[in-house]
Amino acid sequence: MNKKVLGASMIGATLLSLLFSSNFSNTKAASNCINITNDKLKYVNVSMIDFDAESYNAAIRGMDPGTYYSKTMPERRAIDAKALLFGDTDGLCVGGTVNGFNNSNTGYRECDGVQQGLVKSTLSNGNLVVNDKYLNGTSLFNTSTAQGKGAVEILENWKFPFLKENNGYYSYNSENYHVKKDYNSKKFELHSGREGGFYPFNNCGESTKNVYFTAKFEIPFYMTEDGKVYNETTKKYEDMIFNFSGDDDVWVFVDNKLVVDLGGVHIKQTGNINFATNTVHYSSIYNEATESDSYNINKKAFSNGKLSAGMHTMKVFYMERAGGVSNLFVNFNMQESGVKTKHIEKYTNKVLDTVSDTGEIGTKITTKEKHFENHKLVQKPENETITLKEKEQVINYYYNRMYTATVKYVDEISGEEISPRTIRQIYEDENYSFSPIEIPKYKFIRASDNSKGKMPHNDITITMYYRYNNAVVNARYIDKKNKSVMKTDKKVGTEGEKVNFNELKFDNYVLVDKPKEEELLFTKKDHFVDYYYLKNGKLTVNYIDKISNEKLDTKEYSGIEDSSVKIDILQFKNYVLYKEPEKTEYIFNRNGETVNIYYIHKSKVVVNYIDKDLNEELDTIEDVVSEGTTYTTKAKEFEFYKLVEKPEKEKYTIGKNDIEINYYYQKLKFNLKIEMDLKSATVNELFYNLKGKIGKLETEIRDANSESKAKIHYKIKVTNDQERAGSGIIIETLPEGYSAFAEDNPEWIINNNEVKYNVGVLEPGKSKEIEIVLTKDNKNDICGQVINRVKVVSDKLTETTLDDNEDANVLVITPRTGNEKTIIYGIICSLLLVFFALIKTSKRKLAKRQK
Repeated sequence: MNKKVLGASMIGATLLSLLFSSNFSNTKAASNCINITNDKLKYVNVSMIDFDAESYNAAIRGMDPGTYYSKTMPERRAIDAKALLFGDTDGLCVGGTVNGFNNSNTGYRECDGVQQGLVKSTLSNGNLVVNDKYLNGTSLFNTSTAQGKGAVEILENWKFPFLKENNGYYSYNSENYHVKKDYNSKKFELHSGREGGFYPFNNCGESTKNVYFTAKFEIPFYMTEDGKVYNETTKKYEDMIFNFSGDDDVWVFVDNKLVVDLGGVHIKQTGNINFATNTVHYSSIYNEATESDSYNINKKAFSNGKLSAGMHTMKVFYMERAGGVSNLFVNFNMQESGVKTKHIEKYTNKVLDTVSDTGEIGTKITTKEKHFENHKLVQKPENETITLKEKEQVINYYYNRMYTATVKYVDEISGEEISPRTIRQIYEDENYSFSPIEIPKYKFIRASDNSKGKMPHNDITITMYYRYNNAVVNARYIDKKNKSVMKTDKKVGTEGEKVNFNELKFDNYVLVDKPKEEELLFTKKDHFVDYYYLKNGKLTVNYIDKISNEKLDTKEYSGIEDSSVKIDILQFKNYVLYKEPEKTEYIFNRNGETVNIYYIHKSKVVVNYIDKDLNEELDTIEDVVSEGTTYTTKAKEFEFYKLVEKPEKEKYTIGKNDIEINYYYQKLKFNLKIEMDLKSATVNELFYNLKGKIGKLETEIRDANSESKAKIHYKIKVTNDQERAGSGIIIETLPEGYSAFAEDNPEWIINNNEVKYNVGVLEPGKSKEIEIVLTKDNKNDICGQVINRVKVVSDKLTETTLDDNEDANVLVITPRTGNEKTIIYGIICSLLLVFFALIKTSKRKLAKRQK
């Protein structure tokens, strides 16, 4: 872009009209003009429109030039801010939107970066659309809408050349080349030499340059899976690249989507697409908010990820609208199509090498096999010449690999190699076969399963197995006792082969030890197999009655000499072992042996100890006694029993018959007798001496009433008059109107009208005397008869009689009157009462005995 800054003063409308009425600028003519026609040219479709700047601007502004130029500069700015216009845009806003433009009147601020966002990001029916804020619409590149808007010449669907350089890139650089129109072929010819810039509507050598034009390039290309293409020069895969640089607007679309935005009127700026890394690089971008440039900017090329593999179309829209200098540089290594040739190991799928060829669709490429060490070609593609299509094609050559076959000669038993190896190189899938060789002193046995066949896909080892063929095994049959060899047997064979030996029979001998395995294998060393024998031995055991010397039984044992046998100690009814034998385990010998074991007969002796009266056994002793033994019995003592009868004799000599002996006993007798007598009495502190079973007490007349106090003392005697000791309980039934108190009777147990006394144990013939004191109850008349009854009860023992277990007393208490007849009559009545009471008690005892 030609950079000029216009002053603030107004340039005359007439002068400006003359400036913009032409499409040309003056530049020095090119020094040479050489047409390039070699086969390294690549043509792409291009459509170009040559505009008359003043006519286009007037059509877009909607006013003629005279009207426009008659307006003030601020008015022009307001009009031109609405469109993208052609013309010299140096200065404020002359000629349309320009980078770095400042709306204020205070000055001009220069920025060189591209101004993005001028066009829509998607093409409409293949046409570029300027954003709606501007008035241009599709008029800049659309050949139909450009008509009537200042279009001077339209070149539609022409061919534009790109030269393939040594680095593998196709390029056009206006610094080194220019183009010339060929209307017959609708093709631009490529000429070498500078023409001062990019002016496609000029002919070679024209000094006046035709500016103000637009160009739309269509470049079909093939996107590989990884975004890389093969460079025939470097022999490497390189990132797929599209480079562009130029002044004024450039927009690059891929599949109708904006990828590179180099919009605006600017100096020479560059843009770059890297399809492998999915990035776009800009040399400089104008920031409208800060009115400054940002440099070396990287952005994502395709927002949804890397471009998909396959055919795509790139459209490049370029405008020269500043009217100063025009330059263009396009450089790319993208190819329309390609073929990838892979050289592959058939069975491993390992890629040995890959060769890629690219070119234009329809180009024929002939692929070739390659030579690899230790490999051979086994499969070619059906057609080695490929016509490039829209999609990349893959051609495969398959190779078989050479592997090593090693033959080992091995001793089958030891695994030792016994001869040098044989080694051969064989291609996989080739047929092969190996045979055994002769080896001295060895016999060929077998070959491994892979000794012949088709070579697999790996190194192999074949094994030939041999065995030593002069092996010896000896069998010896030996008397183990004296180590003498009774017989030998010898067999010869091949190592590893089976050899069988069997035991032999010898009179009166028994095999006692033989090899763990009777089926053996021949080995390189002589081998001995030993069978050991021992003679049979005999042991006789006699079981004998010690007294009669009679044989009760005989048992014979047989076994191998030097072996042991445990003899049985037999059991015989009514016999016991006389004594334990010195040993029960014997060693067999060649001469035989006899052993005697003696037994003694046993008889049973039973001694009974019997209660003679009840004929019940008090005890029994049972003994088993050996025949001939002297057996002595003796009496036993039993508590509360006495011996009354012994056996005729107490010493016996035991024979073969059982003996029974009896001792007889009688139970010791037991009886308690109770006697109770009156001892004394006290009435109102007057003492009266009493004795006997019946007593009389005469009180003073003044004491004969219920208020008088009286105590009666009784003497009780309990006697054991039999043979054994025992204990008893005295039970006192209190007379009516009398009580017993603890302070008077400390050893008695008092319970209402009955009191008890524990006599304790009385030895035979022993007695115990006890006293009891009875006290008259208050409010009872003192006069009358006091009949007191007492009894003794044995503690768990049966008595010989119960007639003497109860006793009674009668005490008659009367006032002193002097009438002796009355007194005598009272005494007689009392005696009668006591007599009847005793009779009643005897009857009760008799009834208990009968029960």
